[in-house]
Amino acid sequence: MATGGGGALLVWSDGRNGNWDIYGQWIHADGSRTWGTGLIVSTAADGQWQPRACSDGRGGIIAAWHDLRNDVWYDIYAAGFDTNMAYTFYDVPICTAAKEQSSVALAPDGEGGAYLAWYDERPEYGSDIYAQRITPSNYAEWQTDGIPVCDEPGYQVSVVMAADGFGGAVLAFLFKQWADE
Repeated sequence: MATGGGGALLVWSDGRNGNWDIYGQWIHADGSRTWGTGLIVSTAADGQWQPRACSDGRGGIIAAWHDLRNDVWYDIYAAGFDTNMAYTFYDVPICTAAKEQSSVALAPDGEGGAYLAWYDERPEYGSDIYAQRITPSNYAEWQTDGIPVCDEPGYQVSVVMAADGFGGAVLAFLFKQWADE
C-alpha cells in the first residue's frame, strides 16, 4: 500500500522461523527498507497465510490473513500498523467460528478502519460469504464472527472487494448454486 512520497507498506507470510508468520515492511521510494528483515505482525502458533492489506487512509495499513492458531480450522485475524511501527491494533480475531474461514478481502472504510469479507464454511454443506467492519480503535463493529452477506445454498467463494468512495464497499464473488435434482 502506498504511503505517500513514493514509499509503500507491505505484508507477507514468511516461514523463516519454521512456522509461517506474518511480517510487514516499509519500503522507501529509493528502495531502502526501514525494518531490516521485517516487522513481526503475527507469530501465533501453527501458522498464518495469505495476508491481504488495504490502506487505513492515515499513512498506515490494515492487514488480515487466515490463521491456524486454533489448530483445527483457518480463522481470520487482523492487525493495523503505520510507518512508525505503531500498531493501531494487533492480532485481532475477526472470525473464529467453527469450520474454515479463508480468502479474506479488505477495503478501506474512509474513517481509518476497514471492511473485511471472506468465504466461510459454517453451513453444513457449501460455503457462504461473511463480512465484518473493524474500526481504527480495534473494535469489530458488527456481530461476533461477522454478518452473512450471501448465505444461499451452494458455494460462494473467491471474494474481492473495493471501496465505493462513499464510506462503503462493493464486493463480488463466485457463486455455484446446488443443481436441481
